[in-house]
Amino acid sequence: MRPAAVDRSMAPSPPPVPTDALDSGGWREIERADGVAFDAGFVRVETATLVFEDGSLRERLLSATGLDYPWRFFVASRLELRPAPPVSRALTALVADRARAGFADRLADRGLSAVRRADDRSADGAFDGATRASSYDAVCRLGGASARVRGWVAVRPDGSDGSYTLAGGAFPTAVRDAADPETADRLAAAFDADAFEAELFDLIRATVAPAERTGEGE
Repeated sequence: MRPAAVDRSMAPSPPPVPTDALDSGGWREIERADGVAFDAGFVRVETATLVFEDGSLRERLLSATGLDYPWRFFVASRLELRPAPPVSRALTALVADRARAGFADRLADRGLSAVRRADDRSADGAFDGATRASSYDAVCRLGGASARVRGWVAVRPDGSDGSYTLAGGAFPTAVRDAADPETADRLAAAFDADAFEAELFDLIRATVAPAERTGEGE
């Protein structure tokens, strides 16, 4: 479900993203939007979102296999609660729960099927204690081929003012089947799940907990 539109004059601004890392990694912005993520009656969550795709991987696999698909994406959102209540564990749990649901919807909106919660243990130690990270498994099908996909979404409070930063993304992990062995081999050669996950974690950390906010890197 896409967020409902909001008055742009009142919409939050997207969070800063690691532009240098995105540029050097071949990522390109494909979407910029704002809206209402959810309205629970006592609190309304408004969002400003940026979406990027790995254009380099897309072009490489289009040339190698003829399959045109945004294989990897990265999303960054600012979530602002109105009215802004004090941040608490209960509030953060509510925001994280709704963010997970919205992320699962985003995966489905991108044409992925069999979306389900996955084991989060590969993120142990990857994020600080204030960041809530969750993973999803899904399946991508196109042009006679299909691949397994892993998605991650993380949410972190920005402070005590009722705003949060969300960052996440998804990447292919393995080939399930293909129209011919050559296509399967070319896809498999391009899918480096460990490297994709490590890069996504770097992008998430740089977005939800930048050094200037956490004091890291000083």
